[in-house]
Amino acid sequence: MSKFEKIDVLHCAINGQNLDYAGVQDQEQQAKMMSFPLEIFYRIFQILDSWGMLHPKFMRVCKCFYLMILPILYQTPHLRATNFFNFVETLSNNKSLGNFIQTLDLAYVIQSGKNAFVARLLKQSRKNLETFVAPQTSFGLAPLIALKNCQNLKVLDLRLVSETVNLAQLFHSIENLSHLTHLSFPRSSIEISDYENISWPPHLTFLRLSGGISDDFLYHSKFPTLITNMELAHCPAISDLGLKQVLYRIGPQLITLKVQYPMPALKQNTLDEVFFFCPNLRVLEISVDYVSSLFFDEQYLGYLDFLRPLRTLYINSSGMLGTLTRLDPMDLAVALDDGRLPLLKNIQCTAKLGWDPKSDAVEFIVNKLDERKGGLYIGY
Repeated sequence: MSKFEKIDVLHCAINGQNLDYAGVQDQEQQAKMMSFPLEIFYRIFQILDSWGMLHPKFMRVCKCFYLMILPILYQTPHLRATNFFNFVETLSNNKSLGNFIQTLDLAYVIQSGKNAFVARLLKQSRKNLETFVAPQTSFGLAPLIALKNCQNLKVLDLRLVSETVNLAQLFHSIENLSHLTHLSFPRSSIEISDYENISWPPHLTFLRLSGGISDDFLYHSKFPTLITNMELAHCPAISDLGLKQVLYRIGPQLITLKVQYPMPALKQNTLDEVFFFCPNLRVLEISVDYVSSLFFDEQYLGYLDFLRPLRTLYINSSGMLGTLTRLDPMDLAVALDDGRLPLLKNIQCTAKLGWDPKSDAVEFIVNKLDERKGGLYIGY
């Protein structure tokens, strides 16, 4: 029986219909369908949830359905400003519901001065919480203290937090989160100077740096050796020297690097050497504000004793004066033709680059990437 037939049987049961009227005439077959193992019903509920069709009314069919559906509904709650406070109140009245929560995404909750509610949510869901996305405004001391007890947390995303976060307190809160693999810093944070006491979660593989990060921080920090994905954005204090220092130290282990605008302290050619520092990149995102016309030149894309693994390249631009002609598509076409980027399949760039889709260079790039079953995408 297909999953759609199973869902149809479940639909009949939920709506109180007799299976005979649903087209099932044979009583023996009807009995088999109504004696499904609980695992099958649970899988049906998961499918309905993935389709956005799992309605709470299904829980009224029987106690067994109630017990199966309840954890699914609370596993990844869809929280908005309209239901946030009611959700917090519900968890306060029934504390056991918090044990079902695995993902808390507060990206769409715009609230100010309500750190106590966020802290309460973290406290009540700490047992099995794996992913937490902080709200867009405040994330103060109370939520930071609550984070310490989320021992199963794997993803901590603070990138949307607009109010200032104390980095010393943040590190103190996450230093014992042994399962944490993804960390995104807040875009507004206080510079930290006590480098000797910085303790990184040992199993970090993804790190997004933002806010009050300085060159000294990059120089003194002992980044985890497992980091393979790094992003930098909204770091006004990081200069080209600081960025090159961190790339020199951990660049060979990176497979993804994204440097996003704005980074006002970087020079116009800071990222020219990114291929030299990071030879194993598979995904690279740059802004033309931080590269020169030599970016695809042979001196930076020189010979390697292995095929350069870069597969995806994102090229952005602020559109500021002087960036329109910074990268010429002909330079990229020559690099592709010379085999400097032998595995590159997909390029996504902004129309602010001023590349003419009908030019010979762009057409050559399109054809070359098409041969590799990829493509060139110009966004507007």
